[in-house]
Amino acid sequence: MAEITDYLVISGDGAELKADPFGESLAFACGDCGHPVVAVAEKGQRGSSIENSSVCRGCWQHYVVEVRESVEKIVVYRAHEL
Repeated sequence: MAEITDYLVISGDGAELKADPFGESLAFACGDCGHPVVAVAEKGQRGSSIENSSVCRGCWQHYVVEVRESVEKIVVYRAHEL
């Protein structure tokens, strides 16, 4: 389990995102429609891989998060960017 509270959250292109990482969970605004999206920083959970992507319920965009513990950052990718 990854403790990600207060990690910096960036998009795949390096822009800082408005997000709330807490415990193992991450809430962020969809880059396409602004709807809230939730991911969990644990293998096999929502957002951990393309097979288990987080899905925006506003526009159905799929997201995958990559936790970089050594630099306390989370990178949020649109699944089609991978």
